[in-house]
Amino acid sequence: MAINKELALRSIFSISNNLLNVVLRFLSFFVLIRALPKDEFGIWVLFLVVVAIVEVVRNGFIKNAVVKYIASSSDENHKSIQSASLLLNFSISFVSVGVLILISTYLSNFWNAPQLKSMFTWYSLTAFFLVFFSHLEFIGAAVNKFRNILQINLIRNFSFLLFVSLSYFFGRKIELQHLVVFQAISVFIGLIAGLIIMRQIINLHTKISNYWVKKLFHFGKYVVGTNLGTVIFTSTDQIMLGAILNTESVAIYNTAIRINNLIDAPVMGISNVFYTHSSEKGESSFTTVYVSSVGAILSIIVPLLIFIYIFSGQIIYIVAGSNYSDSANILRVTMLYTFFIPFVRQFGTLSDSIGKPQINLILTIFASLINIFFSYIAVTKFGVIGAAYGTLTTYIVNFTIVLIYLKRTYNLILTDILKAFVGNYFRIYQFLIKRNS
Repeated sequence: MAINKELALRSIFSISNNLLNVVLRFLSFFVLIRALPKDEFGIWVLFLVVVAIVEVVRNGFIKNAVVKYIASSSDENHKSIQSASLLLNFSISFVSVGVLILISTYLSNFWNAPQLKSMFTWYSLTAFFLVFFSHLEFIGAAVNKFRNILQINLIRNFSFLLFVSLSYFFGRKIELQHLVVFQAISVFIGLIAGLIIMRQIINLHTKISNYWVKKLFHFGKYVVGTNLGTVIFTSTDQIMLGAILNTESVAIYNTAIRINNLIDAPVMGISNVFYTHSSEKGESSFTTVYVSSVGAILSIIVPLLIFIYIFSGQIIYIVAGSNYSDSANILRVTMLYTFFIPFVRQFGTLSDSIGKPQINLILTIFASLINIFFSYIAVTKFGVIGAAYGTLTTYIVNFTIVLIYLKRTYNLILTDILKAFVGNYFRIYQFLIKRNS
């Protein structure tokens, strides 16, 4: 499938949004891993894992449904969709944070991290600001305002980086509770910027449409299950380490994951763009969109995977110092399973976009369950690196299932995708030859 100019432009802004903001979060990590003791950094990671679960519940219920229905419905329905989504956003956030506060004592005891209880209480302020911030993100994605989404996320993440950097370089001890407050202030600053930059897309109806509330909710119930399964799947390794070993092991493991997240940025960026594109085109475009998107993602990440795998020891030393040298072998394993991520993630994303979220839900729940099993066995047998072994095994199983489904349903085979992947390099080579001739 030839990627048109508009889609290419969307891709650039969406990838930039993911990549630049991952870089900013990585720089915050770069400061915090030096500012915090290993055990406290591990607690901060576990806090972020739990918060990610809360936020993915909200995003799952709303984001994909809003993008799908605004992209595919008439302009006259947009007001009603926005109002319904904002109501759902607030309601789901309120319930999620309430549950989090109720179980905060249990989680603190589970990981032997008493600081978590007060951190989760302070997070309620962040969650309130995120209701409105995320609304701007969702509507922006639906109407292809990827440039604006990039701007407000840069402001939000740069604000947090600035707070932690100033505290560290001026010799102020950074408490874990301070980080949660910094987080809330950063979201608030991003929200104010968003209200200024994206005010033209805010189009609310004074009356809430029960029809659209129900429609968004029922679509979202599949997606939230999928997204919840995904975040549990991607967090099982760190949850297991914190429970079976200690918070220091979480810090060691997370160091490798942070570098892995830099690779994940283009995957998410292209995924977001092709979700909107596939929503507009429908199921008839599934095969061409899947092949094109996975091929494009592989073209970007494979050279990075090879480079990081070869120089993992040096990279860990530069990023985290000699105290985290154990992370190098973990990083090598994460590079292996990152190759399989585009195949699995794009299958799920595009299944959602063509109105088949139940397929993605089933696959994700299955993956989450087997990952818990594999991770538990591997961590108890191999220690910290066992978490990476367990995740790698799960991705291989998922990858195999996806290929079988694609063959049976769409007559799509692995070589079709690999041809698109290699073909991208050939087209780049031809472009460079023509340019230099």
